[in-house]
Amino acid sequence: MEKELYTTEDGVELTLVPVRPVLIQAASLQVEDEFRDRDEPIDPPVYRFKDVSGEFMTAAHSVDEATGRNTLETEDKRETARNWDAWNRHQDALVRMAQATEERRIKVMYMLGIECVIPDEGWENQLRVAGIDVPDDPLERKFTYLWFIACSMYDKSILRQVMQVLNYTKMVGAEQRKTFREAVQSSMEARAREIVETALQRVGKVGKLVPDDEARRDEGSEGVEVDAEPVG
Repeated sequence: MEKELYTTEDGVELTLVPVRPVLIQAASLQVEDEFRDRDEPIDPPVYRFKDVSGEFMTAAHSVDEATGRNTLETEDKRETARNWDAWNRHQDALVRMAQATEERRIKVMYMLGIECVIPDEGWENQLRVAGIDVPDDPLERKFTYLWFIACSMYDKSILRQVMQVLNYTKMVGAEQRKTFREAVQSSMEARAREIVETALQRVGKVGKLVPDDEARRDEGSEGVEVDAEPVG
């Protein structure tokens, strides 16, 4: 089994190991099952119509964003409103399921794909103060440590992409993985610099208001005179 070493921004050393894609896929399917068990509207709403023979048929509603055509609009305004309400709830469920699926996939990769030494003390108290429970299960405990303590937002972004490639070790060579990792890090650093530069420019624009105004007064430029006489 091939392994890769990764050091977080805070200097925590992690060993990355491949996770079988079938396990990650199983976790994704489990999320879908959970949504179905809760009767979440992840399937598109349906409508009835008559076919050429006059028999009623059932089909799923659809919305073509490119053309604007959809099956939700009818001559009955109340039915149209109900259709749109069902469609919006369906779309919301899909968004929430996609988010839950991604979170579950990442959790499986952290639990099975990262080896690390967990400190004996200190970090648990930090989480308890923040109101975060520390699980007793070893894998859940490791994930909690990695997610809240060991890994920064930058680390999480890098690990998410690097580990996905590592999981396909047999199809992607070590040199290719190294190149990919360097490209990801370079992209993240470029994005971070862009964010910082934008923030500095905004601060600079605000910060210049007072100095420029003071400079004009010092140069003796004319300003708006204040009428010292009382009004009225």
